[in-house]
Amino acid sequence: MRCYHFLNKKYGLEALEKNRLKVSTFDSVNDPFELFCHSLDNRELRKRMGSFKKSTAAEAGMICFSRAMSSPVQWAHYAGRHNGICLGFDIPDKFVTAVNYVSERLDFRPDRPWDSEKVDQRVEEAFLTKFDHWRYEEEVRLFGSLGKPDPESGLYFESFSDSICLAEVVVGFASDISRKEIQDILGHNLSKIECYKVRPAFKSFAMVRNRDGKW
Repeated sequence: MRCYHFLNKKYGLEALEKNRLKVSTFDSVNDPFELFCHSLDNRELRKRMGSFKKSTAAEAGMICFSRAMSSPVQWAHYAGRHNGICLGFDIPDKFVTAVNYVSERLDFRPDRPWDSEKVDQRVEEAFLTKFDHWRYEEEVRLFGSLGKPDPESGLYFESFSDSICLAEVVVGFASDISRKEIQDILGHNLSKIECYKVRPAFKSFAMVRNRDGKW
């Protein structure tokens, strides 16, 4: 699957230079309802889910991607107001899972007896359910255990690999990043990677590839 990851100019160029993406922990993402897609009107359940989120954030992380790079909203929110870049990766389908979007919190009845299959279903819902207003992101997620943090930043990263294979470098339409700058960073890998700049479409609300001669 071709998956896209938006970054501002600073972190986008750094990702290319160091061949890696930052792994998000569940207590550092921009959605306060992360892992809390279920109705939590029960005090004991809120306590249990809070502990679940805390323990999960200490052990696991994720990298969030989009299935498309054409949304002007994503470019505005995640790529430095169109000044950054979007990286396209080829990732085996088995490693990424699509997010489900809902308009209301899901039912969770802790007083109801469940078998292990029901428990697994609730856990999967927690990891993969977001409010419907996030739908424009067309998000897919790559989950994994946290390794050792970067000694300088204390953050977690996942290196590019055959399973996270860089295939596209897309430059925002308002960006001052030059083609030569990208070419110098990619070096001998340049021939394997498609590089281009986007512009606003003429007939729709989408960002589309600009002619190479324009960049």
